[in-house]
Amino acid sequence: MKCPSSILILVLFPLGCDGNLSGGTPTDGPTQTGDRHFAEGFIPGGDGPGLLDGVPGVDSKTPPAPAQLPTFVQLDWAAFPKDPGPAYAVTGKTWVVKTTGSDSNPGTDASPLRHITAALSKASGGDKIVVHGGSYSESTTDDFRALVIKKALVLTAAAGATVTVTSSETYGIAIESSNVVVNGINLSGFTYGIQIGSSSGQKNVVISNLTITGQGDAEGIVAYDSGGSAVSDGLLIKNVKVKNAWLGISCNSGPCRSWRLENVLVDGGGGSGSGADAIAVENGDNFLFYGVETTGVAADGIDTKATRVVVWSCHVHNVERNGVKLWHGGDVVNTLIHHTGADASVVTETGPKTRLLHSVVAYHEKGGGSGYGMTFGYDSQANQAVELINTIVYNNNGGIYINGASTVKLENSLFFGIDNGMVVQTSAGDVYLSQGVAALAKFGAGNIIADPKVSSSFHLQSGSPGINKAKTLSTQYPTSDMAGNARVKGAAPDLGPYEDF
Repeated sequence: MKCPSSILILVLFPLGCDGNLSGGTPTDGPTQTGDRHFAEGFIPGGDGPGLLDGVPGVDSKTPPAPAQLPTFVQLDWAAFPKDPGPAYAVTGKTWVVKTTGSDSNPGTDASPLRHITAALSKASGGDKIVVHGGSYSESTTDDFRALVIKKALVLTAAAGATVTVTSSETYGIAIESSNVVVNGINLSGFTYGIQIGSSSGQKNVVISNLTITGQGDAEGIVAYDSGGSAVSDGLLIKNVKVKNAWLGISCNSGPCRSWRLENVLVDGGGGSGSGADAIAVENGDNFLFYGVETTGVAADGIDTKATRVVVWSCHVHNVERNGVKLWHGGDVVNTLIHHTGADASVVTETGPKTRLLHSVVAYHEKGGGSGYGMTFGYDSQANQAVELINTIVYNNNGGIYINGASTVKLENSLFFGIDNGMVVQTSAGDVYLSQGVAALAKFGAGNIIADPKVSSSFHLQSGSPGINKAKTLSTQYPTSDMAGNARVKGAAPDLGPYEDF
């Protein structure tokens, strides 16, 4: 995608267009009680994840960049929108909204407006709307949506302010323009939090530093079909929490392109059925999930039918169905996936390649009956490459299914506590824990069958067989662990997402 050429768009995005944790308590095994890390720091105002449940974020940590995320997936970094904040320099007018204002005022700091809808109706493309702290009950005339954005503009909370929008309407914010920033505007009590699109595709949209708290069968952030072209082409969701929403973040029928989710929490509201995913993409390309946590939904944690997908330093747990479902493969690095249900914790179909590197897959249907912990191409039987490197797989109900057409690489990974005793099922034969580590040699070297000895937060404990047992790759290898620490501390890297020894 090319950088926009208009002056308006350039000032809205002055940096150009180049480009853990909380949730439900597991019923058995480790619980995540500490080590909560986010890629970016403190979030001014609102209930954003910079201060998630009282645990401080990491201030001023460098955001991910191509050199920091070496992966076999060739992401188009130039297509991801840049966060233009917090300065939000614009060429247009600045409109000010305060709870002490009046909609008959001119909208200056000294004489502010009272409602955000009034500012939206008066604003032109290139303007900025600054909302000061307080609770705002909003409603758009002759519309079922509280706030409708139809022009390229910035809608932001004032620095340090906590802004919450409520309404009797079912929809919170509808974004029907490209080049829009929504920052620090918390939404409470809506059935649908933020709607992107409906009649035309939106490009270069930033949603940042806010919390969406749903009501009933709620949806958090959803992009709707625009009739064939990309519904949403260039979306940054950064430092955002979606709570009590049975469908968290979704690209419905799509297609959606170039979405970057960074420091995002989806803590679901239950719901029912296979569509109640924390994050769902039905059709798309070029997706980065970085520092994302999903939990508490009735279906999948991350479910994408997109191509070119990277899941990096994420935490998927306590979901009723699949943990990470990558229909067209992808790279999963420094990631925790645990306490999942239904078919398998990790699922792919067509590939062409899926890699789990320095990750943990644990407590999938533990004690819940025979099945598979992970499946690769089970239904499609499509040829794909499957790699597990420096990864810990333990306390699942069953082993890993890899179809006969696929290639398999298992290197420097640990397997333990599998209910049916199976490590892997492939065309080369089944391998069971009881056969010992020598039986895994045909798939690669350095594997371990032993208790991983991890703490309640999935860190290796003293005496763990995974200490200094990982391998350093010459390419496509992370320079840091899930917590942002240097990857190699000792003679060799540690297994799993954390570098502890």
